Amino acid sequence: MRSRRASHPEPILTHTYVVVETLSLLHHRLGLASAVRFETESRWFDVEWVDPDIHAEAVRRWALGTPAASFVDQVSFVVMQRRGANTAFAFDDDFERAGFKLF
Repeated sequence: MRSRRASHPEPILTHTYVVVETLSLLHHRLGLASAVRFETESRWFDVEWVDPDIHAEAVRRWALGTPAASFVDQVSFVVMQRRGANTAFAFDDDFERAGFKLF
C-alpha cells in the first residue's frame, strides 16, 4: 500500500531487510516501545518485500565483493534498480559508488 505525506511528493521506498535492521537497532538502543512505534508508522513507507529472486541477486552481487557494500545495501541496490529509483537517503557513499544520487 502506498501512502504519501503532504510534505513529500514521492513515497519513501525501503525494503523489509531495512525495516528489520531498524527494528533491531531501535529495540536495542531505545527500547521495545520505540521499535513497535516505528513498525506501526513504517506503514507510511512503500515497503518492498524481499522475495527469493531479490535475495538471490543481492547474494550474487555481494559475493563479487565490489564495491564493498553491505549485504543489505546490495539488496537496496537491487530493489532501487527494479523500481526505477535513482536517489537514496543514505549516510555513506556506497550508494553513490553504485550509481545513485544521495538525498
